[in-house]
Amino acid sequence: MEEFQIEKANLSPSAQIYFQPDTPANLKLLIARGNVPLPPRELVILQFHFQNDPDAEVRAAATQSLTSIPPNILRTILGGDIPGAILDFFSQRLLGNRELLETLIINRRTPDETVAFLAASEKEEYILELIANNQERVLRHAVIAREIFQNQHAPRTVKERLKSFLKTTFPIKGGEIVEPVPEPAQEPAAPAAPAPVVSEAEAMTMDEKIAPAAPGAETISLGGNIAPPSLAAAPAAPSAPAPPGSAPGQAGVVAMEGEWKDMIELTEELGKIKLPQELTEENQREVTEEERKSLSVKILLMSVSEKIKLALLGNKEARTILIRDSNKMVSSSVVKSPKIQNDEVVKIAQMRGVADEVLRMVASNKDWTKNYAVKKALVENPKTPVQASFRFLSLLRESDIKSIARSKNVPSAVSAQAKRLVTQKEKPQGAK
Repeated sequence: MEEFQIEKANLSPSAQIYFQPDTPANLKLLIARGNVPLPPRELVILQFHFQNDPDAEVRAAATQSLTSIPPNILRTILGGDIPGAILDFFSQRLLGNRELLETLIINRRTPDETVAFLAASEKEEYILELIANNQERVLRHAVIAREIFQNQHAPRTVKERLKSFLKTTFPIKGGEIVEPVPEPAQEPAAPAAPAPVVSEAEAMTMDEKIAPAAPGAETISLGGNIAPPSLAAAPAAPSAPAPPGSAPGQAGVVAMEGEWKDMIELTEELGKIKLPQELTEENQREVTEEERKSLSVKILLMSVSEKIKLALLGNKEARTILIRDSNKMVSSSVVKSPKIQNDEVVKIAQMRGVADEVLRMVASNKDWTKNYAVKKALVENPKTPVQASFRFLSLLRESDIKSIARSKNVPSAVSAQAKRLVTQKEKPQGAK
């Protein structure tokens, strides 16, 4: 977790004057008590900073204010642009508070280590499910999954869904990734309604819902005596004692000999996979051909499990390389990535060198196939399953259907169906 540095907290000039080395103690005390007209976010950051002040009275007042914030204000703070260390501070004092924890967990700024702590310590089924369903976080920080499996309070249904996701994504047998036996090609049945999945790309922080205060607007003092009982009355909940021989600080640890042993071992193996920064962070400029070759070599030398993790968490350049990987598990993982963009999906739908399964996954995604360009690309691609092409063909513009009817680059069944559609549309009304 990144260390808290108040200098990086993006405070306004009016707030920055309060943490200078020569700030008088009486002024610090006013801030610590919340009696300075600043926006709630800036007051909280300053109060968190003053918990380490040399003056004991300032420290005590700052902690008291932080643990006495009204829930409606705290919810706004937890969902906003706030340093990760502060979110971690509150997480340890909110166990059992469903509404506030939900806001904190879906905030993209919340550190992965904080979510792992909650996965180990929380007892509320909804919160544990929310954590387990954030697949991007789980893949990025495998400790989260391990803590879910070791948490005695996590329901079996949550653990089973998490197990299914991990074993489907990383099929391992005897310590090696194995490719599942392919089933006969057929159109996939309508999938059962899955548990809601929260990805980093979709999670909407509360600061996107709440408009910032206009300049000169009335600010809120956080120094009142109104406090949510779960925050002010109780300090950080102590961790459950760990069994002999286990690492300190692990709450609700289940013996490794238990039924989730294989999944705990898998998460530990996944945690060892470290991805290169140049393949995970989005490039702000066009990658040169020389750089692309270098990245391709790095990916070529990766194991299958590393490639799968990179396909799910990597940047656009990594996905562009991995979608062409000969291993279907790797290429299929690219279209499962929560980071994939619509323009990438269109290009994938146009590719004739990708695995059939990849095109099948694109065709079965209702959100992607709302895009006309995706539908058209799938129908024009000879590798798209015929039934999928039939499904989209009638939804195309008449000019595109005519073009497909004349095309020699699509399966004969597709061009024949296109000709039938053209004939039907050109037949005079009332003619039999």
